[in-house]
Amino acid sequence: MGWPTYVRNQYMASIAVNILSIAFGGTMGWMSSSYLELQSAATPLATGPLNKHELGWVTCSPALGALLVTVFLTSFADKYGRKRFLLCLSLPVLLSWLIISLARHPWHLCLARFLAGSAGGGSFTVIPLYITEIAENRLRSTLGTFLGLGTMLGFLLINVLSYYFSFAAVARVMCALPLLFVACFLRNPETPQFLVMHNAAKAQAALSYYRGIDSNAKPDVEVQQELNRLCEPPALEAREAAKSSRVSCAEFCNATQSAQSFSHWLAHGAD
Repeated sequence: MGWPTYVRNQYMASIAVNILSIAFGGTMGWMSSSYLELQSAATPLATGPLNKHELGWVTCSPALGALLVTVFLTSFADKYGRKRFLLCLSLPVLLSWLIISLARHPWHLCLARFLAGSAGGGSFTVIPLYITEIAENRLRSTLGTFLGLGTMLGFLLINVLSYYFSFAAVARVMCALPLLFVACFLRNPETPQFLVMHNAAKAQAALSYYRGIDSNAKPDVEVQQELNRLCEPPALEAREAAKSSRVSCAEFCNATQSAQSFSHWLAHGAD
């Protein structure tokens, strides 16, 4: 039994965007499924088996990439749109798996994992925003669970594949995920909330699409009412306030310096 027309596009868009979360789940599970091969004499790395120092850097590299993107780059989603930002994330995902499939040095793996982590950080920040902005109130919590489900599916997938294939072969298989994401996600319009700030006509068309209504037909009353709520001054002011409240790089550095000074005072003030 298929989904009703009025929710079909919301489900399909949510599934499509969470192909990225499947890819990130694979990134998180790849290390646990491949470290034995990387530390064995059969490792394909030209430098030989990974030592503990190298293994540590390969393991933590995704966290560094995720931190960088989450703190400094996700504001691009407000400037250029959620759809464009998410589509751009497919590039570091693809590059990360390609580099892993060709890796001959531990730092190749670190770079690949850093790229994958940066895509993961962006995904976990913007995918919930995208789902919130396309989903009806009654579906928002259900569609929001797809992020966690996709991540766990990716974790399971990478472990199953690694049981049968080498880590380089698994990486080549995983290259299909970002390509599949682009193919499935490209057809979806930008979120109505973002378009309201830039193009009201496109916002109505996008909202009609996500509500399963032909945008060329007579405007639907419920869609028009929802669009009017998005265009109301309080809603616009709230979005502008959220944008203006973002932390800039300079503010982040100043806050860090202040925290360090306070910590120093606590440690040595009594002296």
